[in-house]
Amino acid sequence: MDQHGEFEPSGHGVISGCLRDAHSDMPISGALVIAYDSRRNEVASVKTRSSGMFCFMALSEGYYTLNASVSDKGCCYGVAQEDVFVSTGASNSADPLTPRLVMKLKPNTICGRVRGIEEDGSVVDLPYAQIRINGPGKNAIVDEIAQCDLRGQYSLSGFGLGTRTLIVSANGYEDSVHDVALTNAGQTCTQNFLLLTDTLNTFQLATRSASYGHVALK
Repeated sequence: MDQHGEFEPSGHGVISGCLRDAHSDMPISGALVIAYDSRRNEVASVKTRSSGMFCFMALSEGYYTLNASVSDKGCCYGVAQEDVFVSTGASNSADPLTPRLVMKLKPNTICGRVRGIEEDGSVVDLPYAQIRINGPGKNAIVDEIAQCDLRGQYSLSGFGLGTRTLIVSANGYEDSVHDVALTNAGQTCTQNFLLLTDTLNTFQLATRSASYGHVALK
């Protein structure tokens, strides 16, 4: 870089790539990608386009380290780093508009498993249990409903920093509520749930079933 902080072309090497969300695989726009040389000197920096694409051109041959990050106080991503060797030979003469490197930023993620305790004491997975997420902040998911998979597992991402309240419900079980604090960008929090049988609902269901059976026998 020159004395004004502008990039001075010094070669014919190219680094082209695309930045994506590690959870959803969607492109991330407006992120900052910085290229450092082997001595950890900053060579150049660019921001990703709406397609998540970025490109460094006119690089000298050698090793570079790329750091990608989202500069936002409510950032929901960590930092991605990639080491790249740039060759100025024929093998590096590909179209610079075609990304050759894929970098992925890890988002803040809350994941876990929802299980239930049956009346006989056995523990079972609760497929399709519903999770309601409430929380403050610019990137908060407010009053959003998510659903577990067939094994009772869930994974949610895209949260800004702060505390989220998770409310889990499943038919025949009492609701369970937990707060999860996200304090660092790119953090993964595991929150498992163990729901107790809703004995009142179970009793009502049994009563209705017995009544229905009695009528059917008439």
